[in-house]
Amino acid sequence: RLAGVGGDPPPGGFHAAICEALARLESRDCTGALDALNVARDRVDVSVDGRGGLGQLALIGDARDVAVAVRAALGGDDGEWADWKAALCITAPSSPGPTSGTRRRAKSGGVDDARDWDDMGLASRETWLRAAREALRDESTVPRCQLDESLRTHLIVMADDALRRGRLEAAVAALSRLRGDLSRSGDAAASPDWRNRVTLLDAKVLWSSDRSEEASRRVRRLLAADEPVQSHSHPERVEALQLAGAWAVEARSLPASTVLDSYLRPAAAAASSGDVAAAAKFALGDYAAKLYADAMSRLSSVEWHQSERVAEERRSELRDCEKQLRRIQDGLAAKTKLKSQDEHQLTKLRDNLRRQVGTLRYECADDEARRRTAVDRPRAYLVEALKAFTAVLIEESECFDLATRAATRIVALWFGINKPTSSGSAAAAAASSSSDVDQYVSNLLRSNTSVAAFAPLLYQLASRLGGDSAGEDHRTLERLVHRLCETVPNHAVIQLVALANGDDVRTVNRGAEQFRINMADGSTAAKRVEAAKRMLDQLRATAEAKALVTGLEELAAAYVELASVETTWLMEASPSRTKIPFSVLQNRPSKQGGGLHTFFATRLLHEADRRRAGSSKASSKRWAAASSAAAPGPRIISRLPSVRMAAQHARRDARSSARAPPAAASPRVWKYEKIFGLTETGIHRPKILKCVGDDGVVYRELVKDQDDTRQDAVMQQVFDAVNDLFARRSTGRRPARSGGGAGPWTPSSDDGVARNRPLLRTYNVIPLSPLVGVIEWVEQTIPFQTYLVGSGGPPGSSAT
Repeated sequence: RLAGVGGDPPPGGFHAAICEALARLESRDCTGALDALNVARDRVDVSVDGRGGLGQLALIGDARDVAVAVRAALGGDDGEWADWKAALCITAPSSPGPTSGTRRRAKSGGVDDARDWDDMGLASRETWLRAAREALRDESTVPRCQLDESLRTHLIVMADDALRRGRLEAAVAALSRLRGDLSRSGDAAASPDWRNRVTLLDAKVLWSSDRSEEASRRVRRLLAADEPVQSHSHPERVEALQLAGAWAVEARSLPASTVLDSYLRPAAAAASSGDVAAAAKFALGDYAAKLYADAMSRLSSVEWHQSERVAEERRSELRDCEKQLRRIQDGLAAKTKLKSQDEHQLTKLRDNLRRQVGTLRYECADDEARRRTAVDRPRAYLVEALKAFTAVLIEESECFDLATRAATRIVALWFGINKPTSSGSAAAAAASSSSDVDQYVSNLLRSNTSVAAFAPLLYQLASRLGGDSAGEDHRTLERLVHRLCETVPNHAVIQLVALANGDDVRTVNRGAEQFRINMADGSTAAKRVEAAKRMLDQLRATAEAKALVTGLEELAAAYVELASVETTWLMEASPSRTKIPFSVLQNRPSKQGGGLHTFFATRLLHEADRRRAGSSKASSKRWAAASSAAAPGPRIISRLPSVRMAAQHARRDARSSARAPPAAASPRVWKYEKIFGLTETGIHRPKILKCVGDDGVVYRELVKDQDDTRQDAVMQQVFDAVNDLFARRSTGRRPARSGGGAGPWTPSSDDGVARNRPLLRTYNVIPLSPLVGVIEWVEQTIPFQTYLVGSGGPPGSSAT
């Protein structure tokens, strides 16, 4: 069976044990199958270079689930069978296909699975499902149709997965096996439900084969057929509508109104709930947002400005003609003063002016109608996009990726609205658009909807505080940031602290004077600092956030003060550059601030603390007792989890009736080693701290001065976005037309699993002021210059 799916297994070793387990499962020897799986586990390659080791372990875990489920079914215990039924992915015939258990385990275990293991895992899942069906073929407690359903659904998952990764041959093979399985069971082959599923999958394969017209025709025929797919909320109907709309947009074969009215709007209306509904509404909002951008671009184009100038000239000409016509009519009214010849000429001129005025009035009315349509159309598209994106955020969907993308689109529409200083169609459209976005965001904040999806955009949102880019009412933006402080408090509050320190620049270089000019009263930067301080005061007034705000403010002040210590003075004050005692800071000159900050002075690790806590793994309880004896410190900001992870857990916790398992919290600051050091390289020689967490682990941190770490933080965010693009490219979005894949993005429970894709490793960069920041220390690395020229290079050697 492995030969029929993934090739001939090599004799002996891991694959031989897997084959033995399969044979025993088919013969209903579940205990022997589990024993063979234990043998396979012992033969897994778990070396550092063994890329498939973790994948094989996940595969064995998935196989054990199936074997235990079969044993429960054979035992006749209905309760135990119900517990293990999910391991076989048995679902109702009309429900979307589940993701394989192997890939679910890979996600939870953090497996960075390569393409070869992914194919092996999916093929193994199919093989084990076939073995389970064979073992349970005569069991009355497990209807044959349910096992058939599970296997066929998995084949669809395999084909979709292959198409998304551009592997057309694998998709065709899975489709062929699905058709063969259906043909061997006559009832299933005649079922309209399965016939529609196969038609959809066949259309995706055709589209990936660059046979777009034939693929579109099949989907349209499926929608027009008088079969159960016409049910209002049928999943196949929703998917077919999405495919037809997405393919029409990509091929540009239909006008926008037809795409909206015939496909995308019906798909959003037909989807009942969950991930399918969220995906359909996001597709509608995404297309409406594109149409809004195109409409606004047209209003800002040179051609439109030229047409408006022509319309204005036409209106001016109409006013002149009407004025001249009135003078002629007044002259004709005074007939006693006119000769007959003059009266005849004026009458002729009046008639010509009347005809010209009538023509101009008609043209001006047409210009006004065209202008009104051009101004109203962007607003209609914008409102539809906002309504759809808001519905995605409200939808009970488990796909956090869709929610964050919807939030990103809302913020892009919010901040992307340009406000022309001159009057005109573009200014009128921008004014109404700004009001609409502000209203939708305000309504979202007034509801109980979680705002966790906005958390990855925290840096962009906070940077707009006090500016002129977030609508007329800045209180909406402040309320959103305040809600984020409740959702992801550590990430949001430290961002506000950094903004509040925006006027703290302790430097004497040439840029200091320009910075002070930029921070003048009334400037945007000064307003931003004022807004951040006002929000911190509001948070400090609440009992829940008071300790958090106070602790992070003290931590930031201590780090900024330490970073501002001149490196040359430290080198003179201490004989060692790698072991500088904190005590030397007490002798600092008053012009440098003088003394040691209280935050460090009260948290230095003394020998008594070390003896009381211990240092071995066996003394973890003593670490906890020693750290809890003191007042809890703030979180170690360089070890905070990613804001996306924290937001995802907060959203899941807010939407779940039963409280979700708590996320792994980052350690708190307990003590600091009594010495710190300077880096060996660097223009300003950043400081290296050793922070002891309340978990007993020593964490190194890099404190930089005279460097705008905000740029580094933005680049880490860019790297995270690139990783998301890589993940989306391999999990759901169709590649370029020349590649594989099929149709619109659809969510799955394994969102974000790395599958044969590049990965940019990131680390925490936490700005604390415009020129001071804390950077997570990346262990087991060396400077790039050392890597190129070595640590023993000549003085002045450069990595360039």
